[in-house]
Amino acid sequence: MKELIFKAVAVAAVGLVTAAVINEMGKPKKARQGHGRVAGFVPYDLRRPTGEAIWRGFWNPDDSRVFTPAFFGIGWTLNLWALLEKLGVFEPDVTEEHFLMPTASIREALVHVNRE
Repeated sequence: MKELIFKAVAVAAVGLVTAAVINEMGKPKKARQGHGRVAGFVPYDLRRPTGEAIWRGFWNPDDSRVFTPAFFGIGWTLNLWALLEKLGVFEPDVTEEHFLMPTASIREALVHVNRE
C-alpha cells in the first residue's frame, strides 16, 4: 500500500512539474516569468532562488499565511514565523526591541537595587 501511495505522489509531482513547464513554454518568450499557478491553484516558481528568497520562504513575518507559495519548485513552503505566531510562541507584533528591553520583573528588581 505504501508503495502505491508513493508512486501516486511521484506521478502527481512529475505531472505538476510538466504542467508548469508546459505553461511557461506556451507563453510568448517576453511574457515568460518563470512563476505562476498550475490549474489556477498549485503555485510554481522555476526561477533560481536567491538566499533572501529561501530565507523569506521559511521565515516571513510580513505574511500571516502558514503555507506560502514555494520559493522554488511546485507547491507550498512552511512559513515558520506564521506557524509559531499562531501557536502563541510569541506575540504578532514582536520587534527586536521586545527582545532587548527588560521584562517587568527585571525593571522592578532594578528599581529596588537603585534605591539601596
